[in-house]
Amino acid sequence: MKLSIKAALFSALVFPGSGYFLVQSKTKAWACTLVVLSALVIFMLEAAHKAELIAQKIVNGHISYDISAVREQILLLPGRFDANLISYASWLIVFIWLISIVDSYRLGRVIEKAQLLR
Repeated sequence: MKLSIKAALFSALVFPGSGYFLVQSKTKAWACTLVVLSALVIFMLEAAHKAELIAQKIVNGHISYDISAVREQILLLPGRFDANLISYASWLIVFIWLISIVDSYRLGRVIEKAQLLR
């Protein structure tokens, strides 16, 4: 399999920016990895915060242990972070994911062409 395709598939299917490791662009790889992991940490902290609040309400008997009631609480409860930050983090992951796929493919093509010239 060509390096360019393998790098694009790694970025698409394994983790955003992982294709950069294959094309020896470690700075870009670590930058993408750290940004995406930071956004994922924001999601996890938000989810844990809301889960804790909902669990406390269930234990105290304020809401029933019903999926529709829990879903409603997820939407109604204030989060630890601003909704705009969560939205921004989501779009940032999508943006980095797409850019890393295209750019790692491009860098793979450059390496393949350089190897053909040797």
